[in-house]
Order: sequence, then structure tokens, then C-alpha cells
Amino acid sequence: MDCERETTMQYVMKTIVKWTSDCRPGLLAGLLAGLVLSVAPTGDLSAQEKENRISYVISNADGLLADVEYMVKDLAGRTKTWNELIKENIDLFLDGVNREEPVRIDMMFDEKNGEFYRPFFPVSDLRDFRNNVDAFGITNKPRSRVLYTCTNAFDGFMLIHEDYGIFIPKDKLSLIDPDAPEIVDPIQPLLDAKYDAGVLIDHDAAGMEQRRSSLAEVRNQVLAGIKKKSTESPEEFEYRKLLALNRILEFETLYVEIERLEAGWITDPAKGSGVGTLNISGIEGTVLAETFSKIPELKSRFHVVPPVKDFVASGDMLYPIDAPHQDRFTSTIKAYQPIADQKIDRKDDLNADQKKAAKEAVDKTVKILEKGITMGVFDGFIEMRKAEPGKSESLHEAVIGLRATSGREIDEVVKLLPKIRDSFKAKVDSETVGDFHIHEIVLESNVPPMIDSLFGTPCHIFLATSENMVLFSLGEKSLPWLKETLELVNNSTEEKTPELFLEFKGHVGPFAKALSARKPNQDLVKFRDAVIEAFSEKFTDDYIEMTDEYVDGTIKGTLNAEPGLLRLLGIMVANFAEENL
Repeated sequence: MDCERETTMQYVMKTIVKWTSDCRPGLLAGLLAGLVLSVAPTGDLSAQEKENRISYVISNADGLLADVEYMVKDLAGRTKTWNELIKENIDLFLDGVNREEPVRIDMMFDEKNGEFYRPFFPVSDLRDFRNNVDAFGITNKPRSRVLYTCTNAFDGFMLIHEDYGIFIPKDKLSLIDPDAPEIVDPIQPLLDAKYDAGVLIDHDAAGMEQRRSSLAEVRNQVLAGIKKKSTESPEEFEYRKLLALNRILEFETLYVEIERLEAGWITDPAKGSGVGTLNISGIEGTVLAETFSKIPELKSRFHVVPPVKDFVASGDMLYPIDAPHQDRFTSTIKAYQPIADQKIDRKDDLNADQKKAAKEAVDKTVKILEKGITMGVFDGFIEMRKAEPGKSESLHEAVIGLRATSGREIDEVVKLLPKIRDSFKAKVDSETVGDFHIHEIVLESNVPPMIDSLFGTPCHIFLATSENMVLFSLGEKSLPWLKETLELVNNSTEEKTPELFLEFKGHVGPFAKALSARKPNQDLVKFRDAVIEAFSEKFTDDYIEMTDEYVDGTIKGTLNAEPGLLRLLGIMVANFAEENL
């Protein structure tokens, strides 16, 4: 074996080992909160029928390789990176691996260590497979005919069972020996659905408390990993910790209360698209299940708002907010208020009276949001289109609506805007439409960068308030569109339950451009650069569509995406390879 091959392979193995043995709670919490996934601990299973785990599955290595080649080489245009870095290293990694059989990786938890993994790799040739494992820096010595002790880069065991190599950390031997776990049957639903890659969770009520207690160490590690920055105030530090705590609490709820989750992705290069599927249900009697069960009971008046033609974005959502989430949202808003006041105090371009008005506006807004949260439901819509060329200074126009508990109280915030900046103009009660009072707002300067990217400067806002609704439009010539929408809502008092509680379709390009305008060279710079590259104006394949519905206790969701999203993944894979391989 040459030195270059060994060095590259050992680097890749170190990367894998970080995912398969070290606890990565911060990354995990963010990932699972974003994907609405859950994880599972292990231990004595005598009190429950099902093993607590989350199983990640790749249908087969050759299929994955074809998908990655399509994303990196064909869509991202990084042919050299694919040929010289990715393909070569993947081929090395797959020595001795059966490339036509599924790969499975179980993510599991315990109270002592937190997160650990149990990978299952299909073996085509045991000798080549053992040599390859050794090349990655893992010494494997026979302990019996089928069990091997692993040391160096990975301390644990490897079991050869039914043509699979199963790995486990050294203190978890009982999870594979003497009773080897079933390999394919538990993940058969994902294989039957023909997903390229998928995730499966299958929990029972008996294991709930064990799952809950197993996350104690994860929570400790997440919070311990948050250190105060020299540039932040004590309030800012506590706020960051609160956000992290909220993420881990969300993670815990899902982990403990999910009964079944099946998620999968299919890439279709021939059609130039990708399709994602998510089915999720909660254990009976849990907050999660009860929240889901309320969806068919919810009704909205926004059903009369038609989808806009030639949309940039179009969507609506009607979803219950349970008591724990209400508490978290409220505590988060309250914790942010002193930080907002500190940021106002640091504004050198505001005088004392302007700062006082700004703080008063923040205080009123916080109180309005707190009241809104107590409704226990999110009910809103967005319709966005390009502004008509030559007839408006604005780039786009949008109409947005939300249910509210005290919508008219927003009027007092509007009155404060001219007191905050001379460039903020406001005309209160310019006209009425039924129960709605319309206020005209113009931000002549100091427009937030993302809003400026989408709607331009000056930014024209038309705000319509009633006691139980708030609708507003953005764009210089958007008032007629807003008034048309108000008439529709005002003339229909009938509330309906939509078939889909979440529906969104849109083009990512304008939002990718807006993302690049926010704090340039700060916050996730590499990711933002990848987004900008994937959805640049030379590409028009940026369409995505998401839907979610409630059917017999289960949330059923779909995501359809044009190649733009897949190009983004290809760019990120290529960037990782160029930096690390």
C-alpha cells in the first residue's frame, strides 16, 4: 500500500470515526431540529418490545455513487473534483464492500456517553474488507470465528453476520453478541419504497422514559459546549444558551414521543428532479400525538385567498402550537427584549429621543407577540410575485396575512416609526376596508439588507389591521392587490379546514440572493456562497414545492425539487472534498 493511499484513507476514517464514536450533540441537535428527526438510546430491552434507535439507510453504494456523480459532476460542474478526489476515494473506501446491497447505520444513545453508532456494511469479500478496515487505521484481530476486536482508530468490535460487517463501540458488545441484530428486515419498508436514502424510526410507549433519560448527557454536552464570547453581553450569552436549550428540548420531544417516522429521498437524473417523503406519527397520549390530532379541527378564513399567478412564492400554513412550544416561544421573546434594547443603545446614528421611541416600539411588539402566541395556532399565508417592469421601483410585490389576537395594537407601533428615524414615514389610517384600517409606511433608508434585496429601497409597506387579523403588502404598487385580498377576506366569514395544513411552492433564486445580502462575510459564509452559486441567475431550475397533510394520525409530507437544490448539495460535497481529501 502506498503512503498517499494510506494517508488519504486514514484521514477519511478519522472523519468517519468522529461520526461513529464521538458524541456530537451540538451538530446533532441542530440537524434533527431542522429535519424533524429523532434518535434512540439502548440498554435493557426487557421492558419494551422495540429497540430504541434511528436507522439511516443507503439503498446501495452504486446508487449513491451515481447520485453524487450527477450532483457534483453534471449539476455543479466540478468534473475534476469528482474524478480526482471523490470517485477515487470512494472506490478505495468500498474495497471489500458489496456495492449492490443496502448500507445501514443505527444512531443510538445512552446516559453515560450520549450518542454512538452501530454501522452495518455489506461484505463482498471478507479478506478485502478486513484489509480495507485495517488500511483506515483500524486494527482488527479475531476474537472468535466471526467476532473481531478493533483498536487504534476505533475501539470496539466488528461482527461478521449474514455477509455484513457490524461495528459497535467497546462497551456496547451486548448489542451485537451473542445475539446478532436483524439486519435487513427492520429497514425493509425503506427498501420497498425504493428510496435512494432513507431514515426509519419505530418506537413504542414502553421505551419512552428510557429514551428521555438517555438524553441527559446529550443535553449536558450541548449546554457545556456554549462558551461566552468576549464581544457579547451576559444577556446575549444567556440568550444563545436559551436557543440551544430550546433546540435540545425540541429534539427530546421528538425522540421520546415519535411512534414511527419514515423519511426518504429519490433522485431522478432523467427527470432532473428530486422527491422527498416524510411520514410521522406520535405515540398515543403524548403532546406530539395530541398536537397532530388537533390539525383536522382547525379552520381558517384565509382559504378565500387565491394563489397568485407567475409566483415567486405561494403558500399557507395552519398548525396548532402546543403549550410547551408556547412557553418556549414566550421565554425566547422575553429574553431577546433586553438584547434589542442594548443594540438600540449602540446605535450611534440615533439620538436619545429616537432610542426611547425604538425601545417603546420593541416593548409594544413583544407584548403583541406574547398575546398572539396564546392563540395556540399559527394561521397565515404568503403570496409573492415579480413587480411589473417599468411600473414600479420595487423588485417584487407580496401580500402576507396572519391571524392575530390584538391586531389593532400594532397601530401604536406604526405611530412610533417616524419618531425612530426621519427616513421612516408613516400615514396612519389612510383608509379602511371593512374592519381593516390601512396604514402606509415608507422606509426611505436603513432598509434591512434582505428586504432591500427583495423589495428595494425605498421600501413601501401597506399594513392593514383588525382585531383578529393583520395583513400587509410590500411593494410600491402593491396596495390595490392588498385591498383586493382584504375584500375577499372581509366578505367571507366562513372558516374552512384545508386539505393540506402546509403548502408552499416557490423559486429559491431571489431568496438566495437576499441571503447573500445579509451580513456579508459573516455567519455561515461557505454555506451562503454555495447557495449563491447553486441558485445564481444563470440557472432557472430553482423551483421547490412542499406539502403536508394529516391522515389518520399521521403527518404525510412531500418535497419536490428541481435540480437547483441538488446542485447545492453537489457544490457542498465538492467543497468538502477539495478542502479535506
